Amino acid sequence: MSIIYHTIPDLDVEVKEGAQLARISGQFLTCLYAIWYVCHEQGKSPVLTGASRDQVYDHEPLHQMGYAWDWRSEHLSDPARAAQELQTLLSSIDRRWRCVYIRTPGNAHYHIEYDVRKPGPE
Repeated sequence: MSIIYHTIPDLDVEVKEGAQLARISGQFLTCLYAIWYVCHEQGKSPVLTGASRDQVYDHEPLHQMGYAWDWRSEHLSDPARAAQELQTLLSSIDRRWRCVYIRTPGNAHYHIEYDVRKPGPE
């Protein structure tokens, strides 16, 4: 039996003050690695701005359940392209992933979620 080792590079990720994770799940790690990859293609580090325990998400069940995260987008040179790359990358893993680029002035960000309520891969 052989053991395959996969080295993940140091993930330099910033977390906005007040963003709290309910848990670190496999889905969060998948999301983290995808956003890290896309941001680093543009020479930037990802910034987590909202997570599941933030009070602002009381009305969003996937945030409450720990399956949705918000990431800063305005520091990227081409945030729309990055959103497309994130959606393509994550949905190739599992169709339950969704990346929405929210263009609210002063609060532009990516909302990335893994919808556990949908049926999984066939």
